[in-house]
Amino acid sequence: MMALSIELGNLTEMLEENDQLAALCEPLEIMIGNDDQTVRDKAIESMRKVGKLLNLETIKSVYLPLLKRQRKGDLFSMRIAACYLYADIYQRLDDESKTMVRKKFTKLSKDDTPMVRRGAA
Repeated sequence: MMALSIELGNLTEMLEENDQLAALCEPLEIMIGNDDQTVRDKAIESMRKVGKLLNLETIKSVYLPLLKRQRKGDLFSMRIAACYLYADIYQRLDDESKTMVRKKFTKLSKDDTPMVRRGAA
């Protein structure tokens, strides 16, 4: 699983179409929810590579809903992942989306779990 999450991130160097990059989000999202911390970390790293290359339309239609699922996840590690992933796309969002992301990030920074709050810091 770790090797797969690394290789999915490496695919970003070969894929040029936005739809192709967006297709990497689903398997990486599953790996972010993995119990193994190493797999999770590599999946987050790969997802960050994908997020940096997506256009605004795809960020709104694919990436932000993915972050919502991570943010609402049962595992604290999913919420920590959302903290890391928000940072990479924030600068490219429009004002309305930035406002929404700030609200959601603020909520994560006040999470009951100390590890999530630390991830948001």
